Amino acid sequence: MTVPDDYFEDAVEALFRELTGSNFRTVPPERAFITWYAMARYGKSAKCEITDGPGDGGIDALVEEAGTTVVIQSKYELSRKLRTASSKDLADFEKVRNHVIGETSDPDFSKWIESVKPELVSRYRSLRRRARAGDHGCARA
Repeated sequence: MTVPDDYFEDAVEALFRELTGSNFRTVPPERAFITWYAMARYGKSAKCEITDGPGDGGIDALVEEAGTTVVIQSKYELSRKLRTASSKDLADFEKVRNHVIGETSDPDFSKWIESVKPELVSRYRSLRRRARAGDHGCARA
């Protein structure tokens, strides 16, 4: 299947219209995107907790779906353009993934968790405990 040159540009414009439309009028666009993605990917019945903001530890949302907690780290461009994730974006996500699934040392995790706003600390610690205990429903990267 050949995709027309303007296909992705049209998709970006359509998504922008959706995120700035009546369904998301009172929500900042970057948060609207996360909510839109969670609903589109996991359905309206999934529970989406937006964590995005200062002190989020690099995690923008947690979605509970069918007994699994999905960790979302998103990139939303305020200017409408297409680009792939940078090497730094991917490395940052990998660091968060390693903290959550327990692949970093306890001192490294402790340093990271100190940067997280207090209301998220217990939730993130719980995810790490579940992952280390072999609960594969606790997080997906």
